[in-house]
Amino acid sequence: PKTKQTELVDLPKAGKRAEWEPPVLYGLDVNPTDGSVWYSKLYADRIGRIDAKTREVREFDVPLVGPRRMRFGRDGMLWIPAFGDGTLVRLDPATMKYDAFPLPALSPEDVEMPYAVAVEPRSGDVWVDAQLADMNQYGARYRDPFIDEMVRYHAAPRDLVTDLLVNRRWAPGDIYFACAIAQVIGRPC
Repeated sequence: PKTKQTELVDLPKAGKRAEWEPPVLYGLDVNPTDGSVWYSKLYADRIGRIDAKTREVREFDVPLVGPRRMRFGRDGMLWIPAFGDGTLVRLDPATMKYDAFPLPALSPEDVEMPYAVAVEPRSGDVWVDAQLADMNQYGARYRDPFIDEMVRYHAAPRDLVTDLLVNRRWAPGDIYFACAIAQVIGRPC
């Protein structure tokens, strides 16, 4: 950022599941313990690490299907949503040990599909986003309680939430994320 220089790092081409699914770089995050850049490869079931100093690239097969938008916690643990498995995976980069946590489904016929994760920087709590389908369903079905909760828990002005939901036709999940992020950074919703 200081030099405004960009450096291109070539990634290995290996690791596709099928000819019609070329690997796609999909998620990026920086390990807070050593500055290395980690990425996931969609359609390859692999993750990779770029060394911050040497730019050496190493890729790893992972015991999950469909790694997506992964994030590091402040403790250096990497949280990986396994979109194709319905699990959340924690990786310790120091030992390369994986721990899988199956996510509960909304019904016996469903499989949860975790898309992205976020790690709350102060508490270390891990949040899983399944494309906010559950929040959207809840807000559409129970509009008034949804509005009440946005007002109560995120200090959102009732008129604003109602306007966004009813008149501007925002998805409830978008309202929730906007107000939650605003609250975390100390801004009004």
